[in-house]
Amino acid sequence: MTKRYGAALLCALALLAGCGGSARKERVPLGEDGRYAETLTLSLGRYVTADPRLPAGDTYTDNAYTRYLKDRLNITFVDEFEATGEDFDRQVALSIAAGEIPDIMTVQSEEIIKELINADLIADLSELYARYASPRIREIYDSFGGRCLGKATFGGRLMALPGTRIDDRPFMFWIRQDWLDEAGITLDPDGDHCISLADLETAARAFAARGKGNVGLAFASSLGDELAALAPAFGAFPNTWVRGADGVPRYGSLSDETRACVAQLRAWYESGVLDPQFGTRSWDEITALLINGKLGIVPGQWHVPDWRLPSVRRMDRKAVFMPYAAASPAGALAVTHSDAAERYVVVSKNCANPEAAILLLNILYDEMRSLDSAAYPDLGSYISLGVDNSTKPLWIECDPASSLMDEYQEYREIAAGHIPLDSASTVYRRSIAESILAYQKNPAAADAGEWSYYLSRMEGLRLMYDTAAAGRLAWTTPAFWGQTPTGRQRGGNLQTMQEESFVKIITGAEPLAAFDTFVSRWKAEGGDTITAEIAAVIAAETEARN
Repeated sequence: MTKRYGAALLCALALLAGCGGSARKERVPLGEDGRYAETLTLSLGRYVTADPRLPAGDTYTDNAYTRYLKDRLNITFVDEFEATGEDFDRQVALSIAAGEIPDIMTVQSEEIIKELINADLIADLSELYARYASPRIREIYDSFGGRCLGKATFGGRLMALPGTRIDDRPFMFWIRQDWLDEAGITLDPDGDHCISLADLETAARAFAARGKGNVGLAFASSLGDELAALAPAFGAFPNTWVRGADGVPRYGSLSDETRACVAQLRAWYESGVLDPQFGTRSWDEITALLINGKLGIVPGQWHVPDWRLPSVRRMDRKAVFMPYAAASPAGALAVTHSDAAERYVVVSKNCANPEAAILLLNILYDEMRSLDSAAYPDLGSYISLGVDNSTKPLWIECDPASSLMDEYQEYREIAAGHIPLDSASTVYRRSIAESILAYQKNPAAADAGEWSYYLSRMEGLRLMYDTAAAGRLAWTTPAFWGQTPTGRQRGGNLQTMQEESFVKIITGAEPLAAFDTFVSRWKAEGGDTITAEIAAVIAAETEARN
């Protein structure tokens, strides 16, 4: 038994015995000034990270966020439990089993909300949201057209405050632009950054020919980001549950379109465009190729420069990447909406002041975002330090559906000098804009952080903005997110089967016809059962929410 798990069990036993927990306390009145008349102490179920990047002296319960909330609302916090990863999930499960949860807790799935509802442990927030949510918070949730709040609504009751997840498609290929320039290659003469698969192949062949040990395309055997970046050109939705024309959920990895993706990778492997060691290189080995100037094409999302490319810049000051999206012959990009909700804040039915959760939401994700960083330097410093979001009392994000596009437009206007830096709408955006301006002023002297922020925001987000504005994005809403009982039991094996089958087909160890064998095996070894379970879940959720 791990130390954390043992502590969690003792905590649960104590709760069962009636000690601690969130036994209902005396309600604290809310004053006309928006602060509680007496200090309100709330207990939290806290998700923590190994390295939250807090400055020296700050803790999860005493930091820039909690100090501001104490001044602004007269609220303090006590962490009833702190855990991470699976330990956090165990703590939540033990609290539910004990029949006593903290005043406020973040959970990671709708299934847990259902458990909490069935155990009658959480408060209905419908009236509190209607009364206390700020206009901006309402606007944020409304921007998703019901796709977000709807996931926390059961039987017409709002049972949690969902965190938002904004669309971040399309996936793209980040390509060494300095290498393209050296080779005299112009991938997209019209400047829309949408390219064909033939264009991608041209770049890969040129890069592989640069010298000994260079490769054109080096992909991980899991083919996660890789298939996601190729899929728009084929209208495929691998690793995603989508509705068929008959309304029945289908797994996109089994489709003819995904088969075409695999066939293309097979052809590239045979012709030497794809790394001859595909299927055997680790992610770290591929990253080493990238850093050492042996690889110049990276699949991923708009923010890849922020976390995967800075080391390339440190090794080669001349390195410049530009994003390109692989489009269909008709110029379209097939993309899926993200799950609009990510993590959920629930409030104990025993919490004497349940409205506090709404007030915290207002401060953290409305008021605090537009604070003057000069007046609150400790909050501003958190942006530059990269302090983890888990240090906030509510472990969620809360952004409008258009957030990334709004953000890009703001950076574009600041970078062009149309609006001043001080007009940035949030402390976070001002910090990023400062890096963008620093890079623009002297690209050669810019540090890796300024370089990466410029590329991700002014190029990655620009690609997303421009393709959306041009009507190139063909959106599909996935039919299902999450796991079913059989999915939890057999999903890992099915995913391994998929990866192994695709690698064998791509490398020629098995013929392309083996794709059909994979589909049959996937269905027989649990896939059909999962599909039926998903169909049942969709039907039940539709009925519950109505």
